[in-house]
Amino acid sequence: MKNDELIKIIESTAISIASSFPGLSSIATGWNEYKNHIQTKNIKNIIEIFYNKLNELDHKVSHQYLESDNLKALMIKTCFYGKEEISDEKIKMLSYFLANACTIEHYKDLTKNTILETIIKLSEFDILIVNMIADCSKTQQNSMLSGLKKYNPNTAWTVINELQIIENLKDHNEKDILMTLEYLHAVGVIENLSARGFNQNIDSYISSYLKSKEFDDIQQKRKALSNPEDYIKNFRELKKLDEEEKRFEEQTEHNEHYDYQKTYMITALGLAVLSYLKE
Repeated sequence: MKNDELIKIIESTAISIASSFPGLSSIATGWNEYKNHIQTKNIKNIIEIFYNKLNELDHKVSHQYLESDNLKALMIKTCFYGKEEISDEKIKMLSYFLANACTIEHYKDLTKNTILETIIKLSEFDILIVNMIADCSKTQQNSMLSGLKKYNPNTAWTVINELQIIENLKDHNEKDILMTLEYLHAVGVIENLSARGFNQNIDSYISSYLKSKEFDDIQQKRKALSNPEDYIKNFRELKKLDEEEKRFEEQTEHNEHYDYQKTYMITALGLAVLSYLKE
């Protein structure tokens, strides 16, 4: 269902229901005025901020792109998305997106629509967290994900964990932060590093296997020496195996205190979004 069709359904339903309740008649009478006022105001604000930002970026702007039909189409789509937006900050984000799309750095990008549709899904708080995670990454890593350096999957990835993010945002509700992290991961602007974890943690798999084999060896030796008739003869060896088993169990118990935190890093899409929103 298209946006305009949905608005018509909301409008007609609100008017129909409100007319049945005299006390709510103001809903029906005020609907068209509200809708038209908000849409007109938002579109004007998007274009006005866009033009002001273009003026600031004049030396960085592709004048070839300014005259293109591609920009006209992008402006129409951006205004369509923003016409019912109630957040002034979101209006500014859309305007900055348009302005940065015209720069020499970005005007040839083939992913503008993807970036616009991603920005539409993000709030000011979302961008705050994405910025924080991006700032924690290494310059080399960000350059690689931004396409400025050759991609190397074997590089050392810099991440930030949930507790660090919560500590950095201690003025905010922890539940809101955790839910936002899950949402940002679903949108694709941040990545849970567990998706890359197998290659990094292969040593832990090998270590776990060797420890299991060590425990099996202890049990096999104990079984071989456990004949009651030879107990006195094998007493010292069995005592030594008991000590090895106890040491193994203590070590294993210590090593199995795993850290169940999720760790996050910025994605190529996340960095692209930030580059289109920079002031």
